Amino acid sequence: MTPVNKPRPLSNLELTNFLAEYPQWEPEGHGLSQLYGFKDFVSALAFVNAVGALAHAHDHHPDVQLSWGKVKVYWSTHDTGGLSDFDLKLAGLCDKAYASSPR
Repeated sequence: MTPVNKPRPLSNLELTNFLAEYPQWEPEGHGLSQLYGFKDFVSALAFVNAVGALAHAHDHHPDVQLSWGKVKVYWSTHDTGGLSDFDLKLAGLCDKAYASSPR
């Protein structure tokens, strides 16, 4: 597991810049979410496992909802009461994992 620094709360500008670069992520409550689509349950489950491995390696864990052909990932940092730099980093890594996953 990678050693982790303390999460830093985001500024509004940082969030705006992130959403401009990653428009598929949507603000939701005190966090960010995205719904990913897959051709079947097995592909969706493989993505959940990839996200789980990323989360574990970075010691920062999302809420994940799995259903047939869909995975919803929600990032938020409880310690900061909202979004942190960790959330943006891991959201970007989720997109990279999705880009390389079978769909």
